[in-house]
Amino acid sequence: MTKQRFFQCVCEHKNTRPVWFFRQAGRYLPEYRALRKKQHDFLKFCYTPEYCIEAVMQPIRRFDLDAAIVFSDILVIPDALGQPVWFEGGIGPRLQPLCAGNLTETLNAKRYVQHLQPVYDGVSGMVSALGTRPLIGFSGSPWTLACYMIEGRGSRDFFSARISALLDASFPDLIALLEEVIVEHLLRQIDAGARVVQLFDSWAGILSPRLFDLYVIRPTRRIVVALKKSRPKIPVMGFARGAGCKNMQFAEKTGIDVLTLDETVDRAFFLPTSQVDMVFQGNLDPVLLLGSRDVLQHEIERWKQDTIHQPWIYNLGHGVHKDTDPDQVQFMIDCLRK
Repeated sequence: MTKQRFFQCVCEHKNTRPVWFFRQAGRYLPEYRALRKKQHDFLKFCYTPEYCIEAVMQPIRRFDLDAAIVFSDILVIPDALGQPVWFEGGIGPRLQPLCAGNLTETLNAKRYVQHLQPVYDGVSGMVSALGTRPLIGFSGSPWTLACYMIEGRGSRDFFSARISALLDASFPDLIALLEEVIVEHLLRQIDAGARVVQLFDSWAGILSPRLFDLYVIRPTRRIVVALKKSRPKIPVMGFARGAGCKNMQFAEKTGIDVLTLDETVDRAFFLPTSQVDMVFQGNLDPVLLLGSRDVLQHEIERWKQDTIHQPWIYNLGHGVHKDTDPDQVQFMIDCLRK
């Protein structure tokens, strides 16, 4: 995929670089908070197409962003495989941990497509509502999904998952199953109208170099190869959050079209002198949206100047924080589009 063709795919405003945000539909928007009151169970919300379509359209109406991302959650995959998943207010996701020694024993790979049909129905509705504006499909990556499935909740270090990756002989079986399901999940989003897909490996940064190669780079490469074989014109974006200097290997070895960078990465390593020939995305610290406008504008101007000769999609290094003022988001967009 050429850089130009990628930009034609994702850019609605032809005179500026494309702008969209992770978690652009979320709790920082008062209209979203009002919508969530209609269904307090988050998973049920994700499986209700009319709510997901409305959530996707809210930031588009407010900010006229260049792209939308499917409203869903990475944990619909373990839920669809039969692992109990629920969300607790103030705590976050909870799962019944998988059984050590046979991590796939309780998972049912025959039920997930039917279980996730409401997600694909929602994708079709989002595409219709967006018109010509592109929709980005997504999935969690195998390692990140395995972290939650083994640990049973969020964690700072996912120690149980890392021990499992080292010692549990059934861990590769879990990764292989997740690869298969993720490919199918993304293909069905593409068939429903998604024009780009994003892989989120939110916990890639906690792995040693060897395990990063085994359980981030290699699974991502296999997923990308499968997607490209079936849908060669669909760009694949990859996000190995927290990977730091390992992002270079991630970019070079996985076959992704777009490398997403978090806010901790020094973008100087990925400017034209780096010889990394691809499109980049993200890297602006979401915390800047919670500070002064002078500082935000200064950092945006630096970002624009640094990347002036490099294909770059304007996005944050992580999701929009729930305490962000929507007016700050509009100010950021205005600065980016000058």
